[in-house]
Amino acid sequence: LDNNHDADKKFHSPILENSLTTNVFYDDVLTRQVYQDQLDNISTTIGIMPKGDHIISTGELVDKKKFRLLESIRIEYETRIGYKNNSVNIAAGQIIIVTIIILMLYLFLAFFRTDVFEDNRKILIPLLLIILIIATYNWSLRTGLFSVYIIPFCIVPMIIKAFFDTRMALFIHILVLMIVGFIAPNGFEFVFMQMIAGMVAIFSIVSLRKRSQLFITSGFIFLSYVVSYIGISKLHSENYSSINWVNVGWFGANALLTLTAYPLIYVFEKVFGIISEVSLMELSDTNSPLLRLLALKAPGTFQHSLQVANLAESAIV
Repeated sequence: LDNNHDADKKFHSPILENSLTTNVFYDDVLTRQVYQDQLDNISTTIGIMPKGDHIISTGELVDKKKFRLLESIRIEYETRIGYKNNSVNIAAGQIIIVTIIILMLYLFLAFFRTDVFEDNRKILIPLLLIILIIATYNWSLRTGLFSVYIIPFCIVPMIIKAFFDTRMALFIHILVLMIVGFIAPNGFEFVFMQMIAGMVAIFSIVSLRKRSQLFITSGFIFLSYVVSYIGISKLHSENYSSINWVNVGWFGANALLTLTAYPLIYVFEKVFGIISEVSLMELSDTNSPLLRLLALKAPGTFQHSLQVANLAESAIV
């Protein structure tokens, strides 16, 4: 029997193989389409949130469950408004806004600071500062390696004031914050604090005579950050327990980083070949060795030079 079964198998197998035809084929395009449809049908949200229900209270601890719920709401909201499909439109809008702001800077320099407008070296200083500070903020926001509160925005008006004047420093500081306001998560609060700190920094260095005044300016900046932050926090809560005091530490680090304006001013002087206001004040110090030697060797010339310098300063003011 076994021999007959083997013989039948050898006899019938070729006949069956030649008679059967394939009627099912693998369709790569259709398979990928079905696979993608299955992925799209997977829900990106978790649970059901009835309309009107309370999600989370001010000052309440955000645990894993609350965090997943908030993330689900965010994803659902972005899906409904077509956030992912409008990335091109968002990028186009950002380009338009930045172009308008740069155009405002162009018009400001053309009408009010023609000396800067006609000198490419002087124009590069504010443009480079704007690019560096905004790029740093955007990188910090995307990576999340450290808080955005540590980024020293006050460096921009301080350096601009050292090379140009108060009005230009304040104007450029406002332009920087206008750009940042569109990408900051808490736009109004962040821009408000940076605006106050920037104004305080500019006011504190109006009569900058020595580089040591930068330490006093750093203290004023820290104080303005803390007071502004506490005031904003009190708008959202009745008690001080909801204030994130860790941010106060970030403000302290921010104030310390503003001291880097000192070496940056020196770097910009050497790179662009422009003398800052701070260097001019140091050169006019009568205690410098060269001026003391002049007073000793030629007192008449020394006194005459001081009088001419005082008259020139009065004429400029």
